[in-house]
Amino acid sequence: MKFFKRMAEARAMTDTSLLFDEAARDAHRLPVVYGSDDFFVSKDGAWCGYMIPQKPWGFLPEKDRLNYYYSAVSVFDRMLPAGKDNAGHLLVTNRVHSADEWQRTLLERYAKYATPAFAGYIADSRAAIERSEFWEQDIYLLVRMGSRGNRGGLAGSFRDAMAFFASGMGIDDSQPDADEIEFWGGQALALTQSLRTSWLRAHPIGRADVERVIRHLDTPAQPTPDIAPTDDWEWSIGKWRTVLASFTEEVPLGQSGKDRYNCVKFTSPTGTGTSYAAYLVLSYIPDNLHYSTNWTHHATSLDFPVDMSIRFEVIDPDRAEKDLERPIWAAEAQFDEDTEAGYKPDEATLIQQSVLRDVKTRVRMGRMPLTYWQAVLCVSDVDKEVLMRKVVTLIRHYRDIHFELVCPPLDQRELFYQSLPGSELLVTDWLQRTDASYLAAGTPWLTSTVGDNSGTYQGHTVLIDANGALQPGVPVFFDLQNVADEDDRAPTEVVTGFPGSGKTVSRGLKVALEDALRGVTQFIWDPKGDFRPLFEYAREMHLDPAKVRLIDLLDSKSSISLDAFAIADVDPGNSIDDRETLALEVLSALCSEFVQNPARGLTYTNILGVAVQVALLREVREGTPASMRGVLEILTAMSSNDYSDPELARMPQNRRHEWQEHADLLVRHLNRVERSTLGRLFFRNPSESGAMRIVEGTMTIFVAIGLRTSDVTTSGAQSAPSLTNIISDVLSGLMVDYIRSLLSNMPHWAPKSAVFDEWHVIKRTSRAEALGDWLRRMGRSRRCSVRQMSQSAKDVDSGSLSAAWCGLSVDEDEARAACHLLGIEASDNNLRMLMNLGKGSSCSVTPAAGWHGSRSTSGRPGCWTSSTPRRSARNAASPRTRSAPSTTTPSPLLSRWVQGDFRR
Repeated sequence: MKFFKRMAEARAMTDTSLLFDEAARDAHRLPVVYGSDDFFVSKDGAWCGYMIPQKPWGFLPEKDRLNYYYSAVSVFDRMLPAGKDNAGHLLVTNRVHSADEWQRTLLERYAKYATPAFAGYIADSRAAIERSEFWEQDIYLLVRMGSRGNRGGLAGSFRDAMAFFASGMGIDDSQPDADEIEFWGGQALALTQSLRTSWLRAHPIGRADVERVIRHLDTPAQPTPDIAPTDDWEWSIGKWRTVLASFTEEVPLGQSGKDRYNCVKFTSPTGTGTSYAAYLVLSYIPDNLHYSTNWTHHATSLDFPVDMSIRFEVIDPDRAEKDLERPIWAAEAQFDEDTEAGYKPDEATLIQQSVLRDVKTRVRMGRMPLTYWQAVLCVSDVDKEVLMRKVVTLIRHYRDIHFELVCPPLDQRELFYQSLPGSELLVTDWLQRTDASYLAAGTPWLTSTVGDNSGTYQGHTVLIDANGALQPGVPVFFDLQNVADEDDRAPTEVVTGFPGSGKTVSRGLKVALEDALRGVTQFIWDPKGDFRPLFEYAREMHLDPAKVRLIDLLDSKSSISLDAFAIADVDPGNSIDDRETLALEVLSALCSEFVQNPARGLTYTNILGVAVQVALLREVREGTPASMRGVLEILTAMSSNDYSDPELARMPQNRRHEWQEHADLLVRHLNRVERSTLGRLFFRNPSESGAMRIVEGTMTIFVAIGLRTSDVTTSGAQSAPSLTNIISDVLSGLMVDYIRSLLSNMPHWAPKSAVFDEWHVIKRTSRAEALGDWLRRMGRSRRCSVRQMSQSAKDVDSGSLSAAWCGLSVDEDEARAACHLLGIEASDNNLRMLMNLGKGSSCSVTPAAGWHGSRSTSGRPGCWTSSTPRRSARNAASPRTRSAPSTTTPSPLLSRWVQGDFRR
């Protein structure tokens, strides 16, 4: 009676379902009937889902690429289950973000700090990008662990018949019981442990992630609906049937030449409501494929996203040998019949027979498994005409690497449904039978992403197509501050390049302008005056002239004090007091000809050390802050044999006479330093120069046009420096400490930036290392980014860097140093690339952060980027309209910079 009562209720439910539209009934096409955070099951099998993190690909050495290939082969051959009921499903999805979304998010992020002109600048960048949307890939690996229940024999046939009969009456008995859930849970745990520790580093996905993937596939070219607002870790069939929400129908798409194409029309509850998707199957592949032919990654060079669904089954050697017997027997029988009839087989038939025999030999002798696989590529759009152009472009694009795609007109909906997680293979045509090398050579988790996709526009990548021609790639966005805000690391960046390569403008002036517009407090050490246009043309670039300060160190009226005691790093909370060390380093550097004397150098060093210590003791006794002027007064007293000071009075008599002459020589030398234009800054009383009052959002540029640093020969040997050279070198190093002291006094919450041009000069002093130590300790918590600009990559230590941009290298040695800095192989191709970069172009390595900071934060080589303007036709993949222009009118100079024209 219960059985018949259940049948009656099911029939009533079926009759009621007829009142709903076909879209609701299409939800029954979803194969998933149960899912938890550990696994999910369809009516026929149980599956595990994983997200595969992306791995770097650009500029990898050939050895590493070969290792990638063999590692991928090992995964397919040995890691994945190869039983009769096992299978795999690779899904490559693209999360699409519009340029309008990027613009809105960027303005919202800096709404608290940005100037009114920042919105106009971003609007100009939005127009210069020439692309309406961007995307980032997610790669999922779904592994079928086995079939549910006994599907073979008489019992299996009877069970299938009863299930078919019951489903016709609306009865669904596909839910797993407790024993089955426990069994598949154990299987999933073992598989997860294997794949998590493999080269893939696979991360298991939970129920909510599977739901998100299904909703994404169900709404192509539309915003993905939000997942259900629930914390349920498992769902039964009733809840899963609410996930598919689109009504689908197969409609004509268009005609190209003699080929007619169909597509799937989606009527969705989000976005514009209607979109179209075309599914193309890989029908022909080359007979031989090089291990570096990443054919799945080939689609990323297009200007529209391409989703992929790759179904595969790994066949163990025993089954593979049996499967090969039939086609080989058929081929040999056909050959015998043709020979008996007097027909000579054509060359294609002979090649096919030879290939079959070769594969059988490798399977039998090498115990090599086979893979049966099918690749389906999907493109979508809200406009059928645009989608038609995408289909034709995609087919031609893959012909460049000798892959053939077809768009079957009668199987579009089936191809869509078989792309859903847990689905069986519904279209068995175009099934490829190869070894694992084809899948290993087409691994989609390899990427050459550069930038963070959430900062300001920096230019675009440059790609090399199949014909060797340079093509503009994807836009590059980057914000060094994201390293601190999202990646929780100290944000440091280095920019290198030969003079005239455009590094100062593209990675210096442009970035400084952007930081000023968004309200970042900046301190720029610019000895040559390259950043002066920001001060001189502040009003034209919509900057507040009152917040752009130029301090000329050669101008006594507007200059500063570089007293070592005043600018040293003092942090009582961390028990840090660097005053004595910094003061002694400055004095030793200024008096280098004395302290480096082989005979008397130690004596001069001791005299300077005593003078510094007495100045600090006097501060404790009298309360007068220690200063470099005070040290000079103490040395003067020692040279005059005046030991009335209590701290000096304790010095032995024999040492007083011994040190008097040496102290006199030091005083005379330091007086010469003090009388020089730049040397006076070392001894200027900080109270006399006045404390710098910095308002948040102010840009302060320090220039010293007359600075003449010491030269270093190509062999690294330094010529004998003059006093001017010595003063210039010491001043360059002290500016690091001075700017650091200013940054330390700023509020921690305020975004800050420090730029050091001519870093190769600072690198020769000990202050470069001190700045690195401070950044590692305080740069992240104080939201302070540092940019180091140098002519040579040899002058940079890559240990504490978060990003690097290398421009033109003029010789092979410099190119090798750039390769070392970027972490790429110094191959002939990479060396030639660095030695032939154009103006404003660079090779970069940046953190690979996603739109929401969800990706790995490890640095990786990206790709060749260019900030030069590009003029191209309207993007064929841009169905959305452009946003309305900003009411802020940009200046001509600002517009040129936004578009990549950096001429002054």
